[in-house]
Amino acid sequence: MAPGSAARRLQRWLRLPYLKVRSLPLPWRLIWRVITALSLVAVTVGAYRMYRDLPQGEVQARPIFLAVALGIYLLTFGMHLMGWHRLSGLVCGDLRFRQNVEAVARSNLVKYLPTIAWYIANRAHYYGRQAIPQGRAVTASFYELGFMIGANAAFLGIVWLFRLDPRAAAAAFAALAGSWLLVMGRVWLRRGARARRRLWRWSGAFLWYALTWPLAGVFLWAIINAYTLAPLAMLATILWIWLAASLAGYLLSLSLGFLAIAREITLTVLLAQIWPLPVALACAITVKLLLTVGEVVTSLGLLAWLRLTVERSDNG
Repeated sequence: MAPGSAARRLQRWLRLPYLKVRSLPLPWRLIWRVITALSLVAVTVGAYRMYRDLPQGEVQARPIFLAVALGIYLLTFGMHLMGWHRLSGLVCGDLRFRQNVEAVARSNLVKYLPTIAWYIANRAHYYGRQAIPQGRAVTASFYELGFMIGANAAFLGIVWLFRLDPRAAAAAFAALAGSWLLVMGRVWLRRGARARRRLWRWSGAFLWYALTWPLAGVFLWAIINAYTLAPLAMLATILWIWLAASLAGYLLSLSLGFLAIAREITLTVLLAQIWPLPVALACAITVKLLLTVGEVVTSLGLLAWLRLTVERSDNG
């Protein structure tokens, strides 16, 4: 199967929930409120079960490291917002930052239904209300997914090489950086100012997403240190574990959308090769709790802030 054909099939699959929902004889606002409520119920039930499944008495958490992990999460959340703002500007057209923030926050609230397609459908609906063709939002989301998986795979390969031979990892990184500089140089010499600006904008969007992966490794390091000792010398190993678990989560969630805990299962198995099983379980559950509850609470907070600021400006 040609790569272009596979991409088109994936895009059609991502749009399927949107097309199904659009055929319902109900008001759009009511439909999305019901879907959002179902997703939030799923999050609440899941969070309670995860908290209940934390090993009781076998491990003790150190709050300072959990606070560090939360701070890193909020930083990466902001980087994802910046990446989407750049990317949607290239694909969907220039909108205000607050509009793109609202699109991300709203779609995050339906992210916990089976498959990522509902999350994509919500974005398509939001941008459709802004007079932007829904297909563009799906395309931008497809690029976002490609950026995240591509950067994950690249970092995973480099970190794997680093664990074998740091010189091989340095050579691989130099090759990737050199290829990018070569492309930039050719565009700079042979194309006009418009092409240069577009390439810079595409590169900037990609980097906002890509640079979240090294930070995510530090996020996992902080969570591990909340339950046991993990020296900084182990950071490369911890980053490799996070990248491998996240890649498994992405691939399995795309092919088997109901397997939403693929990352946590892989994370537990890999961490248990180094630390005791109760510690590995506590780390995997804490990761899931922080990412899930953190995303929902942050998104709700952003939506509340956007609404309040609009109301204040209207009153003013």
